[in-house]
Amino acid sequence: MAVRRAAVLVGALTLQCVGCTANRFPVLEGPFLGQTPPGQVPELFAPGVISTGMDDLNAVFSASGTEFFFSVKLPNRGRHVMLAMTLERGRWSAPTVLPFSGRYNDADPALSPDGKTLYFASSRPLAPDAPEKDWDIWAVGRTAGGWGEPRRLDAPVNSADMEVYPSFAANGTMYFSSSRSVGTSSGGIFRAVPAAGRYPTVEVFDERIVSEYGAGDVFIAPDERTIIFSSSRAGGHGNSDLYVSFRRGDGTWVAPQTLGPAINSPYQEYCPTLSPDGKYFFFSSYKRPEAAPVPAMRSLDDIRRIYAEPHFGTGDVYWVDAAVIDAQRTASGRR
Repeated sequence: MAVRRAAVLVGALTLQCVGCTANRFPVLEGPFLGQTPPGQVPELFAPGVISTGMDDLNAVFSASGTEFFFSVKLPNRGRHVMLAMTLERGRWSAPTVLPFSGRYNDADPALSPDGKTLYFASSRPLAPDAPEKDWDIWAVGRTAGGWGEPRRLDAPVNSADMEVYPSFAANGTMYFSSSRSVGTSSGGIFRAVPAAGRYPTVEVFDERIVSEYGAGDVFIAPDERTIIFSSSRAGGHGNSDLYVSFRRGDGTWVAPQTLGPAINSPYQEYCPTLSPDGKYFFFSSYKRPEAAPVPAMRSLDDIRRIYAEPHFGTGDVYWVDAAVIDAQRTASGRR
């Protein structure tokens, strides 16, 4: 059943690609799925391929730039599925459902610094045919034949509460979001330092930031000097916005700043990440142009085409030159 479901979803993705004819996937060649790099105004990433009429989120490239991972949220009970694309002989493959995904809620992929392990959030049960749990962080290693069997990370990373959105510094330290209590607050950003192949301790990233911002969906820069997260703190642009903070020389963090109206909107912004080379900032958003004209719909094919296009009121993936982050660093006095 899971294999058939994956095949059906891949077929749907192929049909929804703008420019696809006769179920053929478009030719995508070169870095970043062959897309023209953006400037300092966010643009849809790979419209019709990654950003579609479906609810699309996450954007993770491998260090080599030859693999791309993302997720699609399906309308039935909010089910999430993770997909991947690979660059083979200079051309990108069509998206395929990861072999261990497609049955349970799976999202928020993140590669370990050595690229040998894929971490993700999932509500899958601990045993076959058992009830699904809340979201936890899982890991799956590469094997000679592809991917192995996913394993749930031990406590204290996972708890009786929800854990999602793992992100890794170059030294292997993992940052993630959890709904567990932090003082008088519920939920925030946590940090786990590796030791002997596991994560034996977990600490609150910054209790002041956690208590004031209610932070989630955290991205940590490889050098641990920049952190970006989603927050629905009062005074933002609406719903959840993306904020950035920079680490001072003494180890403390400057007060988080909103990434501004070019990135944030009255809708939800979430899933921040940087490309491995640090040149581009990716994020997911439900934003859509308020003044966009409603296209004419004269046939069923017109309706199907419109359903397949981004800005349909569901989540899309955006990217922008990472200089927008550097500008915030300069404004905060951190260079």
